[in-house]
Amino acid sequence: MYEVELLSKLVSYDTSVDTKKEYVKCAEFLVKHLESIGLKCEVHDGKEVAGDNIPRPNIIARIDRGVGEKLVIASHYDVVPAFGEWKYPPFKLTLENGKAYGRGASDAKGQVVAMIAAAKHLVKCDKLNYDVELWITCDEEVGGKAGIGYLV
Repeated sequence: MYEVELLSKLVSYDTSVDTKKEYVKCAEFLVKHLESIGLKCEVHDGKEVAGDNIPRPNIIARIDRGVGEKLVIASHYDVVPAFGEWKYPPFKLTLENGKAYGRGASDAKGQVVAMIAAAKHLVKCDKLNYDVELWITCDEEVGGKAGIGYLV
């Protein structure tokens, strides 16, 4: 299933806010995937407001119908660190009894997948009478200053 495969890939990236270890890799994957399904992407790096010179890629992916009115849907790909003991590996999606386990599966890589799955269908919709933007940001777990705060 498309959504499970996409979620599995996103969970595999260690986008913990303490290290920001795979922010860039995750964002690069997302841009490539979003463009492959027909969205136009821009990456805005919020590192200048973060003050530590660590890249903070924020993605704006567009379905541009040239209408002017737009719907913005936002979520984030960063996660809190995987402290403590885990029943399952935190950066490997595990499905058990209809539930998905893995760092970010619920907050908020699962929401990112839902946004992308919806956009995949909207790209093909000829009755769409507004523009759509997906804002997929970093640093939400630490206030969002270099993420959504940077974009607005």
